[in-house]
Amino acid sequence: MVRMLGRSTFHDTALTSSRDLYYLGGEWRAVYALQNSNGIVEEATEEELMDAMAQADSTGMFICPHTGVALTALTKLRNSGVITSNDRTVVVSTAHGLKFTQSKIDYHSSDIKDMACRFANPPVSVKADFGSVMDVLKKYLLSKES
Repeated sequence: MVRMLGRSTFHDTALTSSRDLYYLGGEWRAVYALQNSNGIVEEATEEELMDAMAQADSTGMFICPHTGVALTALTKLRNSGVITSNDRTVVVSTAHGLKFTQSKIDYHSSDIKDMACRFANPPVSVKADFGSVMDVLKKYLLSKES
């Protein structure tokens, strides 16, 4: 996150790659903004952003990797106390997870080399008919009651 002073207000911007450090939004340069506005940079590994995506998706969202980076940064900054329990924080998701379905399939299938996929929700194969889908859902819901 970079906190930058605009013409009249501060605004935070998530950086998604090192290339963003060179140029960011109109006339502002990220390094200048960091040095002059109490800015913060946090990083996210591929595994951390994929875990964040899976956790967010489990709540009903279907987020993109960019939002996964922002959520990872938010979590790290909250855990380190940079963002306190009294701070209001917003993460804006500007893309949809449907643009990144293969990465989600690979994660939930645990098919990403050297990645633990800690929050994987493995896919279930079901015949393409209503009764089969209902049988799988019923079995799943009944297992949650036990």
